[in-house]
Amino acid sequence: VAFRASLIWLLAGCGGLYVVAPLLIHHVFGNAFDGSILACRILLPGTFMTGLSFVLYNAASALGRPALASYAESSSVIVTAVGLYLLVPRFGYVGAAVVSSIAYSVSFLVMLVLAHRLLGLNLRLLVLGGPRHEVSGSAGSTL
Repeated sequence: VAFRASLIWLLAGCGGLYVVAPLLIHHVFGNAFDGSILACRILLPGTFMTGLSFVLYNAASALGRPALASYAESSSVIVTAVGLYLLVPRFGYVGAAVVSSIAYSVSFLVMLVLAHRLLGLNLRLLVLGGPRHEVSGSAGSTL
């Protein structure tokens, strides 16, 4: 339930921000920052993935596996370091935004795989919903 609710709210929020970002940036910061609109939009998929990651991090922690979030974030650090080294010199802040969104997405995907394999999370039920089910190794806990 929490994952699907977060999915819906994040889609709405990121979609809305995609639309209004040019107006907000121009109004709040002025013409000098119009170039940041592209970077803002590029960061939105990463923002979306980060929000979903936090739901999984909290679930893992509640089920006694808080280290899983560290594993997922470690993958993000590696992607970020390599990506920034490769893209920032050539593409500047836009390259940094691309790398950040990719790194956040990798972290989410790693956490999703870990949650599936180590917590017994049913990925289809996570996204599509259905009856609550037992999570393996969690004495009565449901997601």
